[in-house]
Amino acid sequence: MKQMGWMAVGLAALLVACGGGDRRQAARSSLEELHFRGAVQEVVTCLRAADAAETDGCDRSGRMRFDEAGNLVATEQSLRGELVARSESRYDDGHRLLEKMDYDRSGAVVQIQTLTWQTATDYRSKLRDGEGALLVEETFVREGDRSERTRVTPDGETTLCVTYYDADDRIERQENTTLAGVIVTEYRYDERTGDPAEQRVLSDGEELARRVMTYDRLDAQGNWTRCVISAVDAQGVRTPLTRVERTITYYQ
Repeated sequence: MKQMGWMAVGLAALLVACGGGDRRQAARSSLEELHFRGAVQEVVTCLRAADAAETDGCDRSGRMRFDEAGNLVATEQSLRGELVARSESRYDDGHRLLEKMDYDRSGAVVQIQTLTWQTATDYRSKLRDGEGALLVEETFVREGDRSERTRVTPDGETTLCVTYYDADDRIERQENTTLAGVIVTEYRYDERTGDPAEQRVLSDGEELARRVMTYDRLDAQGNWTRCVISAVDAQGVRTPLTRVERTITYYQ
């Protein structure tokens, strides 16, 4: 399973088990894909242990910047106040990602993803390292409430992720097939915010992990500004792990 994205700026994207970027509907902006309301310009996120004081510094933090069309054009990731990675993205007029460049803390390019779109939802992409060497080729195809993402490395290793969507076009279930087997991830959503409220990870029908997300602060636009992520054991006992706080700036 892909680890929970530690930037945690948009839980709907970061909890996706086999990578973000699913094109769920045509002509949807990044803001819509991430369940934001209003004309969001920037989101700054702070992660701390669930029992940490609010005066404590952030263990990890992230920043997302959106253009006025709602596209996610830049991100930053920091560890204890020190920038460790950033990215820049560009889009076409239909909110479709064309290129994403990832940089390390020194500003050197470490990865470049380029996408070619076959339809409003289907694409092929190539991921290369900073020197231009191919890392992964990816194909994404969406049909109705089901999509397939196939990733192939230069040495022929293939992974397949099948995603199913609910009536509101949210990710409901993902089946990620690799050489190690099949991992299934299921999602339940908070109806107030549209963000994930529960994530279950299973293998051969056995639950490997469960996380619940509690959104206890919302701003005037209805976007959450604080979330507590908890682990749930086999007896249903919750253990708070991480507190995520967001500061959201809007276009005027």
